[in-house]
Amino acid sequence: MDTQLEPAIAAMVAEFIAAGRPKASSLSWQERREGYLASAILGGEREEVGAVEE
Repeated sequence: MDTQLEPAIAAMVAEFIAAGRPKASSLSWQERREGYLASAILGGEREEVGAVEE
């Protein structure tokens, strides 16, 4: 099994790490949700999220 990343992905990972890799525990739930929604598009279809109740 080849565990190396494609060069473009490796560059993005390196940039993320250089930016300080935000830890989920230091982010608000809103920031974590925004990050999830932003990255979900990479997986293709996504389930719509209903209204958020506090």
